[in-house]
Amino acid sequence: MVCGWNRCILRVDLSEKTVQSIPLSEELLEKYLGGMGLADKIIWDYILEKDIRAGFDPLSPDNIFVIAMGPLTGLSTQGGRGIYQYISPVTGHLGGGSGGGFVHAMLKQAGYDALVITGKADQPVYLWIDDDSVSIKDASELWGLGAHQTVSTLKKQHGEVCSVVIGPAGENLVRHATAMIDGFKSAGGKCGTGAVLGSKNLKAIVVRGKKGVNVADPKAFLENDADFRNAIKENSAWPRFALWLAYFHTTPFKPRLAEHIYDYAVRLEACWNCHMACCGYHEQSRGKYPTRGTGPEIANQESFSALGVNDLEALNYYSDLLNDYGIDWKEGPGDIGIVMQLYKDGVLSAKDTDGLELDSGDGKIIEEMIHWMAKRERIGNLVAEGKMNIARLFPEARKYDNTVRGTTGYGKDDPRTDRRNIGPAVMCHFTPYRGACLETWGWQSIGLADFSWEFPGKEGLRSGRGYTREEAAEIVKEVVGADDHAMFSKGEPKGWCKLNVRIGNWVVANESLILCRRIACIVDNNITRAGISARMLSTATGKEFTTESIERIGERIFNLQRMIDARLGITRTQDKFPEYFYQPLGDGMGGLTEEDEKVIHEEMDYYYSLRGWDLETGQPTKEKAEELGLAIEWTALQKDGPYKDWEGPPLAGVSRGQRAAS
Repeated sequence: MVCGWNRCILRVDLSEKTVQSIPLSEELLEKYLGGMGLADKIIWDYILEKDIRAGFDPLSPDNIFVIAMGPLTGLSTQGGRGIYQYISPVTGHLGGGSGGGFVHAMLKQAGYDALVITGKADQPVYLWIDDDSVSIKDASELWGLGAHQTVSTLKKQHGEVCSVVIGPAGENLVRHATAMIDGFKSAGGKCGTGAVLGSKNLKAIVVRGKKGVNVADPKAFLENDADFRNAIKENSAWPRFALWLAYFHTTPFKPRLAEHIYDYAVRLEACWNCHMACCGYHEQSRGKYPTRGTGPEIANQESFSALGVNDLEALNYYSDLLNDYGIDWKEGPGDIGIVMQLYKDGVLSAKDTDGLELDSGDGKIIEEMIHWMAKRERIGNLVAEGKMNIARLFPEARKYDNTVRGTTGYGKDDPRTDRRNIGPAVMCHFTPYRGACLETWGWQSIGLADFSWEFPGKEGLRSGRGYTREEAAEIVKEVVGADDHAMFSKGEPKGWCKLNVRIGNWVVANESLILCRRIACIVDNNITRAGISARMLSTATGKEFTTESIERIGERIFNLQRMIDARLGITRTQDKFPEYFYQPLGDGMGGLTEEDEKVIHEEMDYYYSLRGWDLETGQPTKEKAEELGLAIEWTALQKDGPYKDWEGPPLAGVSRGQRAAS
């Protein structure tokens, strides 16, 4: 009996209008687990077959789109997540993200470990998956609808189903378009998920799964799953309401929290089989911004506050607008902001903006820019290219582009605010496979953070506390050893490297199981208490897994991701801060200096040596590849080289001379 996995891929070729169920070997699944590992292995084999390398257009029909589930998806507590991987239209290299909701559990219970989509339909379509019955259906009447209306229309046609849909932004190939999942509980990545689906004329993926998933040892699995639930409940840092409400502890919204939060928050929503319920839902029935939807979260608070938005009602409204169009909360406002800066600097004029004066903080202007971006109209056609690509078109914008390889990190990790931030900032911006990434680095450190807050609840003041600095120090020492802990304690940037290597391996493995980072990193502390996840995996699949073997699988996947990016032109040359970080920050805080660069270079040398990567190229060595069972992949990478340097995705449809193309 097959347990944990289904050992089956659903492969859809939209160009050929074919649907295939392809068996997966037990050996491959044990080697890569599922989720991120399985998706990356599928993509590696595909780009070798198609000889995809730097300069490839991710918006072409030849791109591959993978949704992959793990052996714990559809089974365990908060096992409702899935992984989305593809070549990113934002960056031109490997991209993707994870998503929650219910659709991934349904895909798994329909009998599939992964959904692989290639080609392009000759007209708008959607995919209808009802267990073994899979069909490609006409979506002409859905094309042009917002995400909200698309979901409601699909439910009228098919009943209570789960879905992944795109809005008009995806249809119009806005590079930061995302996919909206199950009524907007979670979006699948900031790397252009919606744009890839739009380039394939795929409006939606609709799923009903009724088969269930077999478990090798049901009694033992349920006992371990109960341990997992209890660990969540017992952790004082995560009371039921803490996660979502704690997001409001960022300026400029904090002053309004106590007085107004429950004017908007009506409930918390959970993903499949999760009692954590970290997705807030708000309703505004009065005022000038009547709206309802999910969020807001820290990502859009930070990005909209940079545009001068300091009103919660406006923030909720703009966030819902982005959701309906299908645009990433964090990156979309940043794309608007960089064009506003070009206008302020006189690089763009009122002629380019059809008379719209782009003054930051004007609500009508921000709303208009969102509409234009989603429709690729007027100056929105430029905004839709994303910060990095705008800076490629306009060198004057480079000093405002805070992305590394096309994606944005986390503002609080800006090394200019405090040179002690250089260590974590380098890890956050350089080491993730998809470029700078809060999710890949920031969530890893939560379990090691001095983490406390107070916030108003309906029952009165609530509080939560994570580890103290002393407790966190002991955990770090256990994870990295005495020597690296000494560097970490002294605030030396190199002190972050071994911590990043070990936690990075575990997080990639976690994304392959796949479990929610927000909970798993606290329950298991990533490494030192990861036994619960290992026991759940063993009792689900009937195969013996340990914390050490899972971490080793994570290391294998991490190295495979680096090989994929190597084919797409990523080397050590691209592991660097953009011009933005060398600009003065104000208030006496200068930009990065040559002395800082030496420190960064030493940190990355140490990181590469710990990884077993070549110090010159930043790629896995032959010895490391053989150690991880990737010798065949490494040989193929060398044989097909050399590779052109990465420069970003090809830019089509907009140029410096087409600033306001409609």
